[in-house]
Amino acid sequence: MNTEIINSLYNFLPEITLAIAIQVILILSINGIKNRKIYCVVLVSGISIALIMTIFKVLEAPLQLFQGTLMHDPFSSIASILILASTLIIVLLFLDPNTDIAEHVLALLIPLAGMLAVSSANLLLTFVSLESISIAVYILVSNQKKIALKYYIYGITSSALMLYGISMIYGMSGSLDYLSISSFMSIDQVNMLTLSIGILFITAGFGFKLLIVPFNFLFPAISEKLSLKVLGLISIPVIITVILTTARFYLTIFHDTNSYLADESVYKLIPGVNWQLFLAILSVCSIIAGNFTVLWIDNLKKFFAFLLIGQSGLLLAGLAASSPEGTTALIYSTIVFVFNFTGLILCLRFIESKFSVYEISSFKGKSLGKENILLFIPFLIFMISIAGVPPLVGFTGKLLIYSSLASSGFGWLVLLSILSSLVLMYRIYSIGNNIFSGKSIGNRAKIETFYRIMLLILILPAILFGVYAQPLLEWSKYATRIIGL
Repeated sequence: MNTEIINSLYNFLPEITLAIAIQVILILSINGIKNRKIYCVVLVSGISIALIMTIFKVLEAPLQLFQGTLMHDPFSSIASILILASTLIIVLLFLDPNTDIAEHVLALLIPLAGMLAVSSANLLLTFVSLESISIAVYILVSNQKKIALKYYIYGITSSALMLYGISMIYGMSGSLDYLSISSFMSIDQVNMLTLSIGILFITAGFGFKLLIVPFNFLFPAISEKLSLKVLGLISIPVIITVILTTARFYLTIFHDTNSYLADESVYKLIPGVNWQLFLAILSVCSIIAGNFTVLWIDNLKKFFAFLLIGQSGLLLAGLAASSPEGTTALIYSTIVFVFNFTGLILCLRFIESKFSVYEISSFKGKSLGKENILLFIPFLIFMISIAGVPPLVGFTGKLLIYSSLASSGFGWLVLLSILSSLVLMYRIYSIGNNIFSGKSIGNRAKIETFYRIMLLILILPAILFGVYAQPLLEWSKYATRIIGL
């Protein structure tokens, strides 16, 4: 066996753990093991062990693996932790021995492919990793055949465009490795039309998976037909994976290796393609679409989907800033994204299961908030944090992104984002008014101790890091150490 492969196995222990967990579940199912609790134990154990291993690897020295195809650096380590943590939270919230075994396998496949994607510095490996996630998504949404078929057609179209864009970049540079492409464009003259079209097609592939407008407008339509568990699995860890994979792609291939600029406060970027403006336009389209559309959305799952679209646009804005400050803001906001949206989906789980409420209009007159303060106050706090109201952690994330955008000359994007956030705040206010209106009619629900603990774990950071952001900010700055920059 190749010596490099043997020596590199240590660096892939979290991924190997997830792969072993998948194999164990498949072997148990083939052998007809009927005790479904064993499958749940393997699922939770696999993700938990992989998460612990990844945490211990965070402070290890950055290194390139397999001739630069994969990167082990602080950026990939922090990204992997966020992917695994969000997946584990969703799995624990909806843990049920009666769940189909296929869902257990897919719940392991999504973080496995996600970890490989955020570590990838090769276009082909990036494509394969993201398509593995797409396959899991298509299977998970397949219970609604008509809508799933449309989603599949649009999905494979975006993948085909991405693959065509990859072939154009390869034809131009003669390589699929990010660092080699960057070196080629730093030294040689390139055909800007070919490069621009290739980047456009690759971004279309990223954009569909990231729920960015106009590349993906079907997700809200399928969201209301899915279970909350599936909705969480195909959105939260997937968005984390794709936004951070996109960040590595853009920042690495457009890094000017031929520049002698020594200022660490700016990136040395290759001129020619104004990809920052392109991403800024996509960002503002998603922010406006997400924040304005919620005004007339009544279904809670669909409301959640549009919040995701708006937040994806905000994360993309951090990348559009194309500066170390912007990358720090992106990572910080991605961490905030995990707290806010996993907390929100926990609240939605109880609203759906305890009160059988599926529409926002159903809150009116039931006074659910007055009798279930421990559930509905956190529900509103998570939404307010997403909207960016101080002193919550979401406000700090938005402030960092706005600051980086203003420094990069995108003041118009900051203004439009603030205005659309005001619209979202109004909608949240109207929802809160409905929740706490009406007379008490004895609708108190019991929240189990485990879920109270989970709610506390998620809501404390949303409040504490909004008041004292320094620890989270330091970790975000540490994660901006990307190999090749």
